[in-house]
Amino acid sequence: MAKREDVVLATKFLPRTADQIEKKISGKQAITSSLEQSLRNLGMDYIDLYIYHIWDYNTPVIDVLEALHTAVTAGKVRAIGISNCYAWQLAKANTLAEREGLASFVSVQGASNLIMR
Repeated sequence: MAKREDVVLATKFLPRTADQIEKKISGKQAITSSLEQSLRNLGMDYIDLYIYHIWDYNTPVIDVLEALHTAVTAGKVRAIGISNCYAWQLAKANTLAEREGLASFVSVQGASNLIMR
């Protein structure tokens, strides 16, 4: 078994579900809840890379960034990443994060396979 400090642990979270939107659960609440559940499931105190799985068109990006920044400053997440987004979305998010003094995305997991190049 490896020591925790010798392992890089990454996990993803999904946008709010239709049920969460209907129940008026904010993007911040959904992200925080997802993070807490991941920490419990993994039996960990923190996640090295927490990845925003896909752009959430139903939640303002500032809400996503603020929730992720809170997780970083609380020590529950070391860095944030994003997958399945357009370059302009990443640029918009990181520009906003920089302007507001929030954590920015440090990794991108792009679609790369034989069908979608």
